[in-house]
Amino acid sequence: MRTMRVPIRFFNMAKCSVETKYYTAQLSREGDRVLVEFPDCPGCQTFVEPGESLRDTALEALEGWLDAQAETGNTMTVTGVTRGRPG
Repeated sequence: MRTMRVPIRFFNMAKCSVETKYYTAQLSREGDRVLVEFPDCPGCQTFVEPGESLRDTALEALEGWLDAQAETGNTMTVTGVTRGRPG
């Protein structure tokens, strides 16, 4: 199984800085498609069809999942690497 890191940029209001959080995605082939799963984000997965951008499709799924968590008020601790840069 292969993995890749997917970056999400966000503004950290407590630190007044723009940060990047990297989420690990697990990749597996299913027929001619690639299944992308984020083990630290329960239920966050997508299929990448032939000809589609793996990174763009994974990022779209992760952003949608994070937005849904924020909208429903779900809070969670996600492991990963955070790198900050002054905003």
